[in-house]
Amino acid sequence: MVDLLYWAGQELKNLDRALTLKVVYGFRGLELQTRLFEAAKAALADQYPDEDELVEVAHRQVAVPSVAGYPTGGAVAVEMLRDGQPVDLGTPIMTPSRDAFTFSPFVSRAAWEHRQLLRRAMMAAGFAPYDGEWWHFSYGDKEWARFYRKPGALFDQVSFLDAQKVAPGDMLQL
Repeated sequence: MVDLLYWAGQELKNLDRALTLKVVYGFRGLELQTRLFEAAKAALADQYPDEDELVEVAHRQVAVPSVAGYPTGGAVAVEMLRDGQPVDLGTPIMTPSRDAFTFSPFVSRAAWEHRQLLRRAMMAAGFAPYDGEWWHFSYGDKEWARFYRKPGALFDQVSFLDAQKVAPGDMLQL
């Protein structure tokens, strides 16, 4: 994964020497994913008494644990910097809103173009975009497999405790 992130960063530099890639978030254990999802459901429960609708709306904020990419180590949240400063991408990173959608028509033209540069660089390195959040990309998880029509994911979800049992060198093997 580190090699792929480096490659994506080089792709940005090829587009504009002043651009760099910043990884903001990576692995999230299954326990934390579950807690975050349950908290999202609890915050929305009064507005959505129907359980199916509640799960659907909460999933727009935090992925349902059974399909989430962060617990595989295959999902990352990234942003783009120019000369060390964040570029305008229209919304703060990791802040759910209708404008977080990669192709949102409600962001400035500059933000929209920056999102497309970031998407192009990440995809050139083999990452799959999650277009519901401009910052979210994955490699090797279920989302990546579906996007690239692979027969299955490369990585399974793991708990934080299970992840601690893996030797550091093993976590970087692709």
